[in-house]
Amino acid sequence: MDAGHGLVQRGFRYHRQRPLHRHRRPHQPVRPRPPVRCRVHHLLRGERRRTPVRLGLQGAAVCAGRGGGGELHALRRGRQLRRLHQHGCGPHRRPRLHAVPGARGRPPQLLHRRLFDAARINDIVVPGALDRRSRPLVLGYAARTETDTAVWGYNVDLAWNTGTGANNDLASYQSEDPRIDTVHWKALRGRVSYSAPFADTWIWTARGAFQLSPDVLISGEQFGLGGFGSVRGTEIERPVSGDSGVSASIEMLTPELAPGLRLLGFVDAGTLRNHKANGFNRPASDTLASVGGGLRYTRGAFVASADYGRLVKGSRVPQSVNSASPQDGDERFYISVGVSF
Repeated sequence: MDAGHGLVQRGFRYHRQRPLHRHRRPHQPVRPRPPVRCRVHHLLRGERRRTPVRLGLQGAAVCAGRGGGGELHALRRGRQLRRLHQHGCGPHRRPRLHAVPGARGRPPQLLHRRLFDAARINDIVVPGALDRRSRPLVLGYAARTETDTAVWGYNVDLAWNTGTGANNDLASYQSEDPRIDTVHWKALRGRVSYSAPFADTWIWTARGAFQLSPDVLISGEQFGLGGFGSVRGTEIERPVSGDSGVSASIEMLTPELAPGLRLLGFVDAGTLRNHKANGFNRPASDTLASVGGGLRYTRGAFVASADYGRLVKGSRVPQSVNSASPQDGDERFYISVGVSF
């Protein structure tokens, strides 16, 4: 306990007591004044703990170049913010290293994000296209709330490409798609999630993501559909993409069949919009939808999942135009294993 501040730190619990006023009589009791907080029930592990509501506002300058990427950014905390665990969004993510002020004894946090190079696949330049880069400025906001009965969160990012640096120019962009008419593209991106129990032992979860852009975008900045994190059942990750889009997933978890083991059923769907549609490989709109089921297992820090998805609504782009275009009846099995620390 810090004598000057009356702060007792115990795991993830913080209890702040008002120090005795110098003019207060010794026999007068001092009532503790805890910060705003709420209880959270970890829906999968059955654990219960206390945590403050997390809010935050961030600004970032993203620079994605050959062989890697990085960001410079600032984070503004709310009064009750201890640490910000989730921020940023979009179908493509980049490495970010940051330290949050006010988190006592916490090292800088590294959030791993996927980096997609629009002109390179496995470090090989796509034939017929120049190397292309994006260097956007990003302003984002994120919040997450945990209560006894539900866990929900959301984040929103506004990105504007600076058009600076090598391969971040109109000629490079148009080598991929002649429909592109500006390098200073803009995009509003966001994600939302909600999870809650019902009927005592069942759990349902809803997730959604969106992107809105008034511009024709290069592939690496478009909103993608398909794959484990989107519409399950496609042969590859992100087989279709568009300038704007929205996706949603609803999952239902059964009561535990064994300690940490549950069955899962889900419905995934998403739709895309393209500017300056060419009626060929870039239709004005496209839709994917799938259903499926699987297993979820958690034990301590170990997490494993197995999902099977089958498309009930495929892409309108024929496979004669795009061999990877998902079609009705496509199916896929996914396995994921992870450890949290």
